Amino acid sequence: MLHDFNKPGIKFPFSSIYYRDYEMARIKKDESFMPVEKLEEDKKRVRDCFYLSSDIVLIKSFKEIEGKYSDYITKLTGKKVVPIGPLVQEPTLDDGESELITWLNEKEEKSTIFVSFGSEYFLEIAYGLENSKVNFKGFSIGEKFLKEAKILEHSSIGGFVSHCGWSSVMESMKYGVSIVEEVGIAVEVVRDSNGKLHREEVAAIINQVVVKKEGEFVRQKASDMKEMLRSKGDEEVAKELEKLCAKKTHSFIEGF
Repeated sequence: MLHDFNKPGIKFPFSSIYYRDYEMARIKKDESFMPVEKLEEDKKRVRDCFYLSSDIVLIKSFKEIEGKYSDYITKLTGKKVVPIGPLVQEPTLDDGESELITWLNEKEEKSTIFVSFGSEYFLEIAYGLENSKVNFKGFSIGEKFLKEAKILEHSSIGGFVSHCGWSSVMESMKYGVSIVEEVGIAVEVVRDSNGKLHREEVAAIINQVVVKKEGEFVRQKASDMKEMLRSKGDEEVAKELEKLCAKKTHSFIEGF
């Protein structure tokens, strides 16, 4: 969005972010998919965030996966964009969740798939999970809400079938659960030309990530990412905030 504001008509410089053909077809066919009113609201919200920020903008991400994008936004806006980490609250166990944790405790380490998604393509994903022959535990429509992070931190969870909302991505990385393709810590379930998922592809990818030898690289990358986040902490954001405070102090002394 910031790229479109500042460089309209110029191709986005990173090829890994783009609309799939089926997404473009849906946008052209269905105006409600991306309504003009919603786009204008989003534009105003983004503009206001950067306008109201002084010299620094903090974002819920981390440099190891989005460093090139945050650096690019810095160039576009003139504001220092600093990833501050996943911001995942430590989960607690609520009443009604002990049965699920007991079930997970009975499973081997990293042997279980956690599933969390909406109703879209529910049947194909369900059949894909069944065909994969791995343990899985998922939400169903109308089931009591369970804390996603509490499940992802459990040692028996070896993979996450997700809609890839940003909070889910952050939680999976914090707890070392394979999910995201670009940084090498997961494999994408490819859709067909109409944007549909197929059970055979779902089953094959789950087996690859959780069971097969070819998925060892993905599993190791997810584990490495977890340890990196744990050891690094808030170093970068603290450094940038110190710079900002020093700059403001210097400006105050000069003005005084």
